[in-house]
Amino acid sequence: MKPFYALFLILLFASCTPENMLNRKLDGEWSLVSVNRVKIDENYSKKITFSKDGKGGDVIYTTVSDTITEIKKGIYALIKTNSISIAFPNNAFGSGYETEVYDFTTTSSTDLTLTQERNNKIFAFKKN
Repeated sequence: MKPFYALFLILLFASCTPENMLNRKLDGEWSLVSVNRVKIDENYSKKITFSKDGKGGDVIYTTVSDTITEIKKGIYALIKTNSISIAFPNNAFGSGYETEVYDFTTTSSTDLTLTQERNNKIFAFKKN
């Protein structure tokens, strides 16, 4: 019986790591509401869908500009509890990945603010 309790405690603590808790918050669909604190144009929308798997998972970007829809599928990984790295396959140059790295500014069950490391753009999202 003691091995059962030990295994239960290990599973309980492993599932409660900060990365796993953050990943549970991210799981689902998020809509972009502003960039650099400026509300996005009515003719533009961007949705990010996170499907968690451990400390990362799959991600889908759906962008609509006027009547043109672009969908990008990739993977993401949480870097501790303060950053996320998103990678999309890049077939334009043969093989490899296009990557984006963001810092978490705000995370809650309904609000997400990401600051892009490369150019310091601030993206604010609301959960759908």
